[in-house]
Amino acid sequence: TLRPPPVIPEVACVPRASRVPMTTVAPRGGQAPSKEASGLVQTTLSRELLRWIQSLDLAYSVKNVKRDFSNGFLIAEIFSRYYDKEVQMHSFDNGISQRIKKDNWGQLLKFMRKAGLAELTTQDEVNAIIHCEDGAVVGFLNRFYEVLTHRKVQEVTRRPLPEETPPYAKATGSAVMRMTMERNGGMRETSDEAVKKKVAQQRFVEHERSLQEERSVDPDRFSSTSSTNGSARHMRGQPKSVGAELAAVPQVTVKDISVKQVDKNITQLRAGKDFAHQNQGNFDAQEFSSLPSVPQQSSPPPMPRPYSPSLQSAGGGQGSGRVEDFGASGEGSAGAILADCISRGLGSWAEGGKWLTSGDLPSSFVTGTATGEIPESVAIGILGDVTAQTASSLSSACLASPRNFHAASSLLTHLLADLSASSEVYGAAVEAYFALGEAMASADPAASLSLFTDLSLPPLCVLFRSHAGKRGDVLRLLLAFSEPSVEAHLQAVKRLQGVLNDQA
Repeated sequence: TLRPPPVIPEVACVPRASRVPMTTVAPRGGQAPSKEASGLVQTTLSRELLRWIQSLDLAYSVKNVKRDFSNGFLIAEIFSRYYDKEVQMHSFDNGISQRIKKDNWGQLLKFMRKAGLAELTTQDEVNAIIHCEDGAVVGFLNRFYEVLTHRKVQEVTRRPLPEETPPYAKATGSAVMRMTMERNGGMRETSDEAVKKKVAQQRFVEHERSLQEERSVDPDRFSSTSSTNGSARHMRGQPKSVGAELAAVPQVTVKDISVKQVDKNITQLRAGKDFAHQNQGNFDAQEFSSLPSVPQQSSPPPMPRPYSPSLQSAGGGQGSGRVEDFGASGEGSAGAILADCISRGLGSWAEGGKWLTSGDLPSSFVTGTATGEIPESVAIGILGDVTAQTASSLSSACLASPRNFHAASSLLTHLLADLSASSEVYGAAVEAYFALGEAMASADPAASLSLFTDLSLPPLCVLFRSHAGKRGDVLRLLLAFSEPSVEAHLQAVKRLQGVLNDQA
């Protein structure tokens, strides 16, 4: 069975006949006690007073005593529980402005004079409550509780502090003046400068008097001679003789460390690592720079074959057998797209049948074009078909996998290396390479530039060093694979300089 809730007598309205006028309560000297008279300011409510306030079930819970009671709204609500017909809550406003606070307390003071409770508080105490001075509202609530409930508030004896406030934590003269100007209700209410000056001067004199008392109680703390002859002596170190030799300090030699800046994001690094793992055992990075410097001559030098495990057995020279495996033979891969373009071009040529039987059409195409066995018109047609396939499928395949991009870039890079700059096939290869770069950069500029600088730029830098007539085409291709902006072009040129410095 549920027990009925306890009946709290304080909540019910007190009958008019049982109300005791203020004259039956000791006026305590005719005015509200001051904080100085009590000797110790009480800033918290007792448990008995808190239980009483909570039992009234007010509209707002009390969290900060001096702030929540400063506008008088909760005081008026408590009055309405005991004087339900005299105090109407619609006349009061729960605000925080000075105008609202003064209006609420003005109505409360008027009601207290009418109800015979004029001695409950004074105008000075009300000003202190409005300005949230420490302990002002607590003393008022204690008398307020005694008048309405006819009970005596039990005085709580505070435990003595373990030790007094340390000297460094005590307020200075400027802090005392600031607190007086900000928290003193009388100072904020009056506009008379003479009164403000008098109150501030009186408070400063009290502060100086307290300092004099501390000096008389503990003169050693304020003595300059004691600090000079006492504590300062203990803080000094051992005296040292002039000219004493210092202990030998071991010499430490720090080796210079060269740090190479990395201008790649995590996606580009992972793509390079994946590509290196797929080509493990078939890739030798040292072969990029193994080509000796060749003076300018009429016939182009042989292009280094970094991914060709069968290169040495083929002789390694121009027009020698199999060039390299250009990757990929699956449907939709770059190798398959290139093989389709080459097979269509060779199929339209009367003598192209013997080339179609080759197991690796891209390698055979590069070898036949470099040796002149495949006519220029056929080679230009095949490269034109590659350029057309770039916008539709080849660029997407190259962005999907570094191996696909390596297959397409290796074919075009070998053509640039093996052909003369004045050849029409060379121009067609440059245009196909350029179209591939623009298509990839428009889809993903970051991945496009990363793939080009990692896989195509090292062998192209060899051409950049040894063939002056091809430097403009290499730089044009580099900018084609980057985003069309000044900042991206500057970044691409810096990568070219870094690769050239690495190969120097």
